[in-house]
Amino acid sequence: MERIFGSSRYLVMITIVVSLLSALVLYAVACTVLVNILQDTWTAVPAGGDAGKAVAVRLLKVLDILLIAVTFQIIAVGLYRLFINRSAELDSQSDLPTGRLPITTFHQLKSAVIHLAVVILVIQFLEQVVTVGPVIETFFFGAGIAIFIAAAIWAADRISAGH
Repeated sequence: MERIFGSSRYLVMITIVVSLLSALVLYAVACTVLVNILQDTWTAVPAGGDAGKAVAVRLLKVLDILLIAVTFQIIAVGLYRLFINRSAELDSQSDLPTGRLPITTFHQLKSAVIHLAVVILVIQFLEQVVTVGPVIETFFFGAGIAIFIAAAIWAADRISAGH
């Protein structure tokens, strides 16, 4: 029975593969969108501030897509380390980025994803400010994000403290 449970950890490979494929698709989408933005900007150079803001918002959306792709990639690498190749953190010959992405526990993986979610929300808020401007909806949107960020920071601190 123990062998069956020990081997069942390989079921996580489904999640790892889906996360990695999702990251690759999002990287490709972001590159395609960026090429389209560059083509549009090259053919119709923004003449005014509003057109420049529109380009900035489109670029922020590309950054948003890329950060979501990074999140999927971190999830894939973190789950691989946690369930499949636990010796990667000790193996100096491993190709996994142990020093750059130190995920050795599930809590560290959750903390990394929470921190990326905070950055993604900040970018969403910047998009809102640039597109909508200083209106009451932007205030409420920012307040909601601030509440989430405060809760996320509190949760990340609790996770890193081991509580």
